[in-house]
Amino acid sequence: MKNKVLMLFIIIFTLNIGIGHASPFSEHYSKIVFENIGREQGLQDLSVSSVVQDKNGFIWFGTQGGLYRYNGKDTTVYRNNPFETDGLIHNLIQTMYYDDENHNIWLGTYQGVSMLDIETNQFTNYSVQDNGLSNNVVVAIGKDTKENIWFGTLDGLNHLDVETGQFKTYDVEGKVVRSILLDSSGRLLIGTYKGLFYYDETDDALIRVNLEYPSQLVMVIKEFQKGKLQLGLWDGGVLELDLDFNILDHKTFEDNRVYALQMTKDQTLWIGTWGGGLFCQKDDESFSFSDRDSKGNINHTVIYSFLEDQSGLLWIGTNGGGAFKTNPQKANYLEIYTKSDDPDSLDEGKINTIYRDSKNRLWIAVYN
Repeated sequence: MKNKVLMLFIIIFTLNIGIGHASPFSEHYSKIVFENIGREQGLQDLSVSSVVQDKNGFIWFGTQGGLYRYNGKDTTVYRNNPFETDGLIHNLIQTMYYDDENHNIWLGTYQGVSMLDIETNQFTNYSVQDNGLSNNVVVAIGKDTKENIWFGTLDGLNHLDVETGQFKTYDVEGKVVRSILLDSSGRLLIGTYKGLFYYDETDDALIRVNLEYPSQLVMVIKEFQKGKLQLGLWDGGVLELDLDFNILDHKTFEDNRVYALQMTKDQTLWIGTWGGGLFCQKDDESFSFSDRDSKGNINHTVIYSFLEDQSGLLWIGTNGGGAFKTNPQKANYLEIYTKSDDPDSLDEGKINTIYRDSKNRLWIAVYN
């Protein structure tokens, strides 16, 4: 317990702490507290490449050391067993896609694809050798209007025929497919290292979208608001388009190596970068969490993945710091924690009970 700093976060609705001349937007986000999910909760691998939530409310973490199911308290882990053929195909998971209609999780790994049937707890695996996948490293997964599952790899695009278990592969300019999205018009969009493409079903071909790209490396495609696309670009910020591919806006940040995007219910855009940390933006105001030096912050510069869950909590996966969660709507926290050099601070130990008496005082029961 010596090296463990214990914190108590108490919501104070009337807390009035001035932060210079900061705008209300910056002031709000400067007070948001992030809770870390790591080894204490059973998440042994701290590189969280993907986060999904199933219809039963469980949170699933894809990591570089296996698949974890989190129930809010602890985890259940699924790992590759080399002596089994029906388990997870590989521990290094790069991406996940939750198919809510079939209650399946598709996992892209460094050795092919695994599909977990959550009801039966059984995996079905697909590989280069057995199923004709174009490359072992799968980094993007999506589904079209006909329920076909598509996979982006480091060498091409793949369409899976679930009936036969075989892939049809498509060569892609630049080879690497980083993102797949079915937009609101029913069109399958493909993000690559050579820009944005869409799938033309009539010609069974990929068509390149010609744009003035700040960067052609399209790492992520999202459509958080109907009719408006967001492209997260490596070293290019965020490019906003309409469905006719007209450029609407170009957003830049202190670090433009955009790797992940999420828009929360309050219409705040969250931007995860590879090395520059976490940013958020709304109404042309932005905030950098890497500038915060306080407990309850994300002290990691590589943001790997996002999820906004059914209750509005934001989950954030990092490449080495584990996962974090926060409620973007709640700020104004007062931190009470142990200070080794301050005898009047909170005693060190596990907090068992908190009680508020009739005089509005808090009594804190600390183990030992």
